[in-house]
Amino acid sequence: MRPALGWFVFTLILAVAAPVCDSFGLPEGTYALAQCAIYLSLAPKSNAAGRALGAARAHIRDHGAALPPAPLRSAAYPAAAKLGRGLGYDYPHDHPGQINDQDHLPDGLEDLRFYDPRDMEPALRERLEQVRRARGL
Repeated sequence: MRPALGWFVFTLILAVAAPVCDSFGLPEGTYALAQCAIYLSLAPKSNAAGRALGAARAHIRDHGAALPPAPLRSAAYPAAAKLGRGLGYDYPHDHPGQINDQDHLPDGLEDLRFYDPRDMEPALRERLEQVRRARGL
């Protein structure tokens, strides 16, 4: 795992583990919470995910929500497969680098880009560039 991405994952683990106070009780639980708060306060910050979410919401507000490609639609009920949902899904983990060339945005929107990590998330920016190169984008 890359250090920056490892930091991000570890931060998530700490945030999820914070309710340990319920299990440990007091005062031991407060030590875990304090340690978590200190770690999270020192973690690198980025608003890239928030900006991406805002841009995606604005696009939907302005243009409406288009249906995802059929391979990405749920085939959880029997008639869905008859409608073509879930058929043709290309599992990325079956490919080198876990990258496939299947489009995941609705038809006509494949060139939209909402996420821009800038310099705040170098490991994620590098991975995004790797995915785009592998897909010929």
